[in-house]
Amino acid sequence: MVVRTLLCWLNTITPDTDILLFNSGWGKYRNNKIYSCDNPGIHPEVGIYLREHFPRIRAIGIDWISISPYQDRELGREAHRAFLDQEGKNNSVLLIEDMDLSGDLKGLTEVWVSPLRVERVDSAPCTVIGGFSD
Repeated sequence: MVVRTLLCWLNTITPDTDILLFNSGWGKYRNNKIYSCDNPGIHPEVGIYLREHFPRIRAIGIDWISISPYQDRELGREAHRAFLDQEGKNNSVLLIEDMDLSGDLKGLTEVWVSPLRVERVDSAPCTVIGGFSD
């Protein structure tokens, strides 16, 4: 089912897309143990495919804790590398994990991401601001 959903969704990406938001509904579990201990993940091939076929994509945002599923940490490390590896095809893709996407996102036209930059740290909290059309 996930593959079919993803494949259908890929048909809606236009060549000028620069950010993808995965609103899976998983955020409803935010205050439950399942949120961080049985979370979904993203397969490394998704990162490779997006970088190869949609080079303008600069970031993806997800409404669960990490693209790395807690149940398969090695797969998660591979997924992170697929999106972030500087040596990969085209530009790396910023990962915005643990987003609250529960609101109405219709009319979203702009997204600004402002990470807290810390030396020698490979992740950081960030503030994400959305701009909406009237």
